[in-house]
Amino acid sequence: MYNHTSLPIWLNTVRSILIERGKDLKDLSPLLRDGDWLQKDEVVERADVEAIAEAWRLAAEVCDDPAIGIHAAKQYFQPASWRTLGLAVLCSQTLRDALDRIARYGEVLSNVAIPSVYEEEGVLIYEMKMILNGTSVGHEAVDFGFASIVKLLRMVYPGELPMGRIEMQRPAVSNPEEFEAFFGCSVAFGSSKNIIAIRSQYVDQPLPGANSELARMQDQLTAQYVEKFSDNSFALQVKNEIIGLLPGGDPSQQAIAERLSCSQRNLQRRLQDEGTNFTQLLTDIRQQLARLYLQDSDRSLSEIAYLLGFSDHSNFTRAFKRWFDQSPTEYRQQR
Repeated sequence: MYNHTSLPIWLNTVRSILIERGKDLKDLSPLLRDGDWLQKDEVVERADVEAIAEAWRLAAEVCDDPAIGIHAAKQYFQPASWRTLGLAVLCSQTLRDALDRIARYGEVLSNVAIPSVYEEEGVLIYEMKMILNGTSVGHEAVDFGFASIVKLLRMVYPGELPMGRIEMQRPAVSNPEEFEAFFGCSVAFGSSKNIIAIRSQYVDQPLPGANSELARMQDQLTAQYVEKFSDNSFALQVKNEIIGLLPGGDPSQQAIAERLSCSQRNLQRRLQDEGTNFTQLLTDIRQQLARLYLQDSDRSLSEIAYLLGFSDHSNFTRAFKRWFDQSPTEYRQQR
């Protein structure tokens, strides 16, 4: 398997849009480093990220369409393109639940980014921290990914999706109005981050298609898929170890390093290479799991505190207030 891979939907969509626009695939294949996939219909499990970037760049060039990723998502993306993750998002309880799920299982889509969800200044933010540079990942490929997320959220949300803003690290394009028309909000190019922001007052409204049992079933299948293809993401391995140790107390870097047979210094360096650090991973996991556990009314605050590695529910409550500016009880009551 390649070091950095994504679901094959990225390559399959390029092929589809080139055919739809009347481009001769035989002529295009020699222009790609690995262009044989253009001529084949075989099913592949994962696709090389740099091959994806190259394919999207060429497609944008031959089609003279800087917004090709946006147009492709609008035309070709379907929830099943993301396999069990897409189906689980359709069953999510709220938009917050949906974005948390996309971040939690982001490895399914690609292991080239570390996704996270957090809240600030009246918006809920989904952020993708890239492990590779923009050229290696491909600006058009990221466009397709972002547009696919927004399209999926629109499928589950009743009415107009309450977008806040979009920020993208990719350079400005000649037709920014097409991006803004699709996303329905302002789009900032050349940003230091890749983020999708949705207005906070709408993210906890119950979704009409919510089905917690079906969502859990899809989550189990998604987790199995992630485990199968997670060998190349050291951050994901660390996250898995943190989750396993949390109920036993606050997991230390030393404990995680020992379980992964490496030194603390090597653990820190490898996480830094993937654009993150141990403290951030621990906080992200606790925040995501805290919101998930609080949706279960049968769990007490003491039990949730234990599951998250806090010594008592008072420490958990203080941390939760620091994260979300409200107590766990207030958060639970809003739902």
